[in-house]
Amino acid sequence: MSARFLILLAAAAWVPAAAASGAGKTAPWNYTVAFKGVDDPELAAALEAASETAGRTGHPPLTLGMLKRRVENDAETLQKVLRAQGYFAAGIGSEIDPTRRPLRVVFRIRTGKRFRLGEIAVEAAGAELQLPSPRELGLIPGDPARSAAVIEGRRRLLESAARSGFPLAEIAGEEVTVDHATGLMNVSFRLDPGPEARFGTASVAGIDSVEERFVLEKISWREGDRFDPRALEELRKELVETGLFSLVRVGYPRRLDAEGRLPVTIEVQERKHRTIKIGAGYRTDIGPEAKFSWEDRNIFGSGERLGLDAAVSPIEYAAASWLRIPDFLRRRQTLNLGAEVGRDEPDAYTSDRVEVSAIVERVIGPTFLVGGGAGAKAARVRQLGTTDRYLLIMMPLYAEWDTTNDLLDADRGWRLRFQISPNLDPVDTGTRFLQGLVSCNRYLRIFSAPDLTAAARAAVGATLGPGVFSIPADERFYAGGGGSVRGYAYQSAGPLSADDTPEGGKSLAEVNLELRWRIVPAFGAVAFLDGGTAFTRSYPDFGEQSLLWGAGLGVRYFSPVGPFRLDGAVPLNRRKGVDDAFQIYISLGQAF
Repeated sequence: MSARFLILLAAAAWVPAAAASGAGKTAPWNYTVAFKGVDDPELAAALEAASETAGRTGHPPLTLGMLKRRVENDAETLQKVLRAQGYFAAGIGSEIDPTRRPLRVVFRIRTGKRFRLGEIAVEAAGAELQLPSPRELGLIPGDPARSAAVIEGRRRLLESAARSGFPLAEIAGEEVTVDHATGLMNVSFRLDPGPEARFGTASVAGIDSVEERFVLEKISWREGDRFDPRALEELRKELVETGLFSLVRVGYPRRLDAEGRLPVTIEVQERKHRTIKIGAGYRTDIGPEAKFSWEDRNIFGSGERLGLDAAVSPIEYAAASWLRIPDFLRRRQTLNLGAEVGRDEPDAYTSDRVEVSAIVERVIGPTFLVGGGAGAKAARVRQLGTTDRYLLIMMPLYAEWDTTNDLLDADRGWRLRFQISPNLDPVDTGTRFLQGLVSCNRYLRIFSAPDLTAAARAAVGATLGPGVFSIPADERFYAGGGGSVRGYAYQSAGPLSADDTPEGGKSLAEVNLELRWRIVPAFGAVAFLDGGTAFTRSYPDFGEQSLLWGAGLGVRYFSPVGPFRLDGAVPLNRRKGVDDAFQIYISLGQAF
């Protein structure tokens, strides 16, 4: 057989095969999907999310038959979604309109009546424990019969048993009955509590440079105490808050030990203990500012924190060091030691200072803390051509109640702070005064879509003691600036001298209002109104001076380290020759 004949034979075989292959190719059947008969937007969204037909419009089938199979396969899936939402008598129809391009798939939903929760029964065998009510389980007769509510009720029942000392409890039986005649879904749980448990030994795994004793001393229970999972969660949160660990797990096995107790395992993973931070900002009333900080969160092996801070701007040069010793003398009590040296040069005064302090702070419950201690400050202050030197002994006391959900960017909760400090100069006995400040912040999420939050702050300060000029200039109250009354220069919203130099006051009043709109996850906008001033009298006297008001707009970039803000503000009570037409503020963190 010649080579030429073989080539011709191969060509003859290839031509019809290629033709057949080309003839078999078809264009994809593009289509759209619609759901008819559903008025509830939440239900419509759930149906669309579960539908394979709707989810794969970007991947159209090659044949009409394949599209029909997609639609048919969706029927049971959509029926499950409807039953999960309490529509047990629902019907589903579907059609494909072949006359339209792209094709149109229509699911016609007949929801029927929505079933409701009827009788809710809970029983336990073999142990005496207080069972939760249907309302505590989240299963309220008359509510829609959602399967998610039943699942949540089961979880709450087991959680309730664990809080009662039965962490090994199991659901021995669960019965859900749908009565089409009454339109009710009845639910019953039978609980097997298992043995009552008490805390056993606690062990720690995963530590490296942190001492095991430090972790174990965070435990709030004793061996033999009745088991309570809330104590485990409290321990986990407290260990996370130390900043020493990137991972914290607190768990227990599903069986008791030989002594009939439940051992606890604390598994941690240490994070790097040293952090360096560098920050920068800009304000038209101050100029550029830079900050640097270094921190070691485990300087001696038991969560002691040592930090160094520095700040530089046209009005401040400062360096500080501090040491925080946790669990000082008792749990949840911290000793804060600090030292700072700096020079302040705002328009109001010039101050060269050295400060030291020792404060003991105690956390009481999840939302309340108190603190108090002593400090000393030596300073040389120059204001209006006069230089004063003083040594001030301070004994600050404070308390804070905080229910906010985020320290840097809260959208709900309260923050109330009260502080008071007696101050005296042992050399100049005429310099003795008592100073106090009360502030209250409120955050309220107005809408989730759009993401809109209202934030408000009010602060009042007062000083009992000698006349305003007998109080050191750098210890008086001032208002105005990016953290006070925006639109007015730093410290300028208050009494002024003949040459418009801020003098400060013995009392203070401030009000801040913001409407925060998070447009997209990374960016937001803010509209704000600020008011405030300092007063020469011991208490705010609005007959002496009215509040100065400023308003403006801002943008927010929500970075991984906190919100980055850019605010522009104008003074609404602009004083001729004193206040600029506007102020710009750039910094990290919300204004309050």
